Amino acid sequence: MSDDELRRLLSSLKVPAASDAARERARYRSALVLGIAEAAPKATPAELFWKLTAGALAIALTCVLAWMVFLRSLTTHEDVATDQKILEQMQALFPRQVDAIVEDNGKIDLSVAQSPEVGTDQPIVVVFQRQGRLIRVLSYSGHKFSLPLDGREHHFEILATSEGGVILEENAEAWLVAGSPKIAGYSVRAQTLEASL
Repeated sequence: MSDDELRRLLSSLKVPAASDAARERARYRSALVLGIAEAAPKATPAELFWKLTAGALAIALTCVLAWMVFLRSLTTHEDVATDQKILEQMQALFPRQVDAIVEDNGKIDLSVAQSPEVGTDQPIVVVFQRQGRLIRVLSYSGHKFSLPLDGREHHFEILATSEGGVILEENAEAWLVAGSPKIAGYSVRAQTLEASL
């Protein structure tokens, strides 16, 4: 396309007329730039309706999200399906060798036995929490795991009770986790992941 053809094409194009609302906004912005005090243009009823609707939707969405976060913080049970899936995947990689999967504020540590063991039919999740630090342990009844808590290494054994409770043992001490014990300053909760993996 030559320059003459382009000029002819551009000159044939018509610029649509500006709406009254667009003219008002342009005049108001020009007055602001020049420092002339002028009242802001009034919003049309349609603009006002959409602004109010968008604001109401934003407030409603914020309230729903806040409610969901509040409800999630009240929940003491863990996401059993996700925990079961994680244990299934680890067992597929290390058949009957997984002792414990420890997640400490996003850092994962996998404890694997040297040879296949028995006792992977009662999966358990144990959660230690204190001042923003969250430690989640996925393991099995009868298995042992170690955690650095309060400056020293703690060695625990997990046992599932016949009623679905969890007992945590360390040296000569034992805690029934349903009683919400405090261990080295951490609040502890636990539950069995009922379905067999």
